[in-house]
Amino acid sequence: MIHRAVYGSIERFMGVLLEHYKGLLPFWIAPVQIKVLPIADTQLPYTKQVAELLTNQGLRVELDESSDPLQGKIKSAQLEKIPWMLIIGQKEVDTGTITLRHRDGSQQMGLTIEQLLKKAQES
Repeated sequence: MIHRAVYGSIERFMGVLLEHYKGLLPFWIAPVQIKVLPIADTQLPYTKQVAELLTNQGLRVELDESSDPLQGKIKSAQLEKIPWMLIIGQKEVDTGTITLRHRDGSQQMGLTIEQLLKKAQES
């Protein structure tokens, strides 16, 4: 009898990665790379447009359309261990930019979509 476990080695590799990174997977391998968080419902059209654009560029994106306050949305994304959160308020809608919040809490404000895509390619 010949035994061959093609997927066994992949499963062990994923287990080693999860254990090594303690669930905090790097951006390139995270199941959800970006979570888009609107501050209020009035920003939903712009956030949907941003999420669709990023998805069309091949990124794994989720949009949080819940009515939770912003701090609740951020906490939820951190518990899900999502690497990047895009926070979009009225200022971002008016200027056509986004605020990028990293999993560690650091932020970059006033990024354009092109700058974000460049950062994603480098990650």
